[in-house]
Amino acid sequence: LESRTRALDHCIEVGINYIDAMAGPEVAAYGQLLKGKRDKFYFGYAWWQKETRIAQYRSADRLLQALDENLQTTGLGYVDVWRLALPENMVADAAENQKVEESTIEALSKAKQAGKARFTGVSTHNREWLKSLIERYPKEIEVVLFPYTAGSRELPTDSLFDAIRKNDVGAFGIKPFADNALFTGTGAPNDPHRADDDRRARLALRNILSNPAITAPIPGLITVQQIDNAVQAIRERRELDLHEKAELEDATRKMWARLNPGHEWLRDWEYV
Repeated sequence: LESRTRALDHCIEVGINYIDAMAGPEVAAYGQLLKGKRDKFYFGYAWWQKETRIAQYRSADRLLQALDENLQTTGLGYVDVWRLALPENMVADAAENQKVEESTIEALSKAKQAGKARFTGVSTHNREWLKSLIERYPKEIEVVLFPYTAGSRELPTDSLFDAIRKNDVGAFGIKPFADNALFTGTGAPNDPHRADDDRRARLALRNILSNPAITAPIPGLITVQQIDNAVQAIRERRELDLHEKAELEDATRKMWARLNPGHEWLRDWEYV
């Protein structure tokens, strides 16, 4: 908690104001850390252990009950963004998948009406499903969260971004550094590759932010130095020049080659 406190305080100093938490322990930690700082941050919330990835939470009543319990436990009171964590891919059984969708939309709508979530949306690893949900439920799907790495590109036709732009949906990209496969070093302050890795991180963030449909990447900043490096990227120009594009393309080719075991699915998001 001490290191997270330092990171949060530094975020306030430099003007970073969005936090996204995905799992129960993480949400609980931020519930404690945000006391006295709640007005400084927009809080994006998902508690996947009590959402539709788990079969027993595929009803609106169970989802809302879990939200109430979690808000009371963490002391948050409300969340700025409830981006409910859907199964990573569509459920094979069509009836069960319809149940997931209907319970999700009903729960998000009721949570917003009750003032427990200011904005609502979903996250999933299935591009086609996400696009379909935006198009069919534009009122409830105000925010989406999906993988978008340093090597991701927009499809020339039938892109997820077509639906995002048309419906004015907020878009957050996870895994911008492909689970750190973009880097050659360890991330330690004294690592000999730190300067090069910092530069790759800035190139990746600038490249992602050059897509105006992206609200923000979620890089998972855990140290003051990483925060400062991200801020430096934001202050640099968005568009990469030809030399920088070539440099990032080389780095992303190597990134795909050294993806960590269990994260090969990120390749499915090379084109969005």
